[in-house]
Amino acid sequence: MVRADEALERLFQVTVVLADAMADDLVDRGLTRARATVLARLHRVGPTNQRTLARELRVSPRNITGLVDGLEAAGLVERAPHPADRRAILVTLTDDGTKAATALADDERRLARFLFADRRAPEVARVVEDLERLLPRLDDPAFTALRRLALDRWPLPAPAGARASPRQSSADGRHKSR
Repeated sequence: MVRADEALERLFQVTVVLADAMADDLVDRGLTRARATVLARLHRVGPTNQRTLARELRVSPRNITGLVDGLEAAGLVERAPHPADRRAILVTLTDDGTKAATALADDERRLARFLFADRRAPEVARVVEDLERLLPRLDDPAFTALRRLALDRWPLPAPAGARASPRQSSADGRHKSR
């Protein structure tokens, strides 16, 4: 029988390999993971204001401004006044942004077919179901508490310039920087 720590180790391995491949492929396209995530989100749901983007992507308003600035400078998004709210600005994909987001989505579908080519539909459905049950646990305050306890037991000081720890995360356990 597979133990929970073995399952977690496999998740770590998959995460590292996929994250490294994604980072390498995105760099070759002049993108970061965070910018690609903004493109994908806009492609899926259409024009969105920056506040909503920040909330849904779990980043600070300052961070989303920088991401949108970079994408706008690259000609992939544009800002326009919200038609119903004069105070809000909508972020919209440009034609080049739509082409880029479409290519990213196509690549994602190809990767999914490659990864699960030897699995039958019920097996893939079971993987999805398992991950759907697992994801909410990562938003559970108990997850943040577990991480905090682990840091409190850590015998070495954090290096200068280290990322914000769970001690500095919001009360709901969501990460605020990407």
